[in-house]
Amino acid sequence: MQQKERWLVGGIFGGIGLIFVAVGWALVLQQSRLLARAVEVQGEVLEAYVETATSVRGPDSHVARVRYQYVARDTLWTNDRVLPHEMRTSSRKQMRQLASRFPVGSAIPVWVDPEDAERAFLLKELLWLPYVIALAPLLFVLIGAAVALPAWGTAASAVALLGPLWWHHAQLPEPVPLWMQACYAALLAVALIVTVAMRRSASARS
Repeated sequence: MQQKERWLVGGIFGGIGLIFVAVGWALVLQQSRLLARAVEVQGEVLEAYVETATSVRGPDSHVARVRYQYVARDTLWTNDRVLPHEMRTSSRKQMRQLASRFPVGSAIPVWVDPEDAERAFLLKELLWLPYVIALAPLLFVLIGAAVALPAWGTAASAVALLGPLWWHHAQLPEPVPLWMQACYAALLAVALIVTVAMRRSASARS
């Protein structure tokens, strides 16, 4: 493969990966900043239920809704968001269990955005999806770099993935589940294998 072709193929792979990485990290930063600046106030549960959205092409999606009231900036507000960002799932049982954690009439801590008192949530927890969106496309970035820049070594490949992965783990409030560690270990292994294979192929043709 000629240098121009390598740059074209590598640019396509790397460019696609960078777009998704940028979107993912934007979501990560937005979520992290919201959790960092949120302040706690007291609220009261008014209603708890599961909202279902039907789909003709796939399984129905469900989300836990907990309607509650709280006072912020000397104003009474109502909201129904449980997590910082809405999370839907095909498991109605999971959402029902989440809603059941908030009995009607109970006093609860509410996390409020001081910049927008109307924006509130009940559980100060990180969602996994923004991190997955940010980290998984790194494989495409790495493949693109390996094609366009055959001189990349396995050490650089490891740093390219382990650096963001370490940062990702450092942001999590709880220990990383084994399944998540296995996923990223597999991602790293695939990236290293692809990089080594491409380097050997380039060396054999030269």
